[in-house]
Amino acid sequence: MNKLSLIAIATAALGACAAPDSGSQVNGEAAFNQFCTKCHDNTLTGEGGGMATAPTVEALFLLPQARKESALKPGSAHKYADALPRAVRRALVEFLSPEI
Repeated sequence: MNKLSLIAIATAALGACAAPDSGSQVNGEAAFNQFCTKCHDNTLTGEGGGMATAPTVEALFLLPQARKESALKPGSAHKYADALPRAVRRALVEFLSPEI
């Protein structure tokens, strides 16, 4: 899949992740379920088919906010996050950082 296709998919997904009662605000949990569980759903049951090297969802919640932000920029997940709109990336960090 080329980068243009990824951008088109991510842009369409931005609308799909919008919270129904918050205008254009992105729902971080919906974005996580749509974009991240393929690799990070390697938790308790092992049924998610996630990547063994990807941190579990539980581990992501424990990471410092700055580490989450950097992972979506030039970090290990950046090749997947590059095509996501900035609002989606921010919503992902906020979802995984309840202290925000």
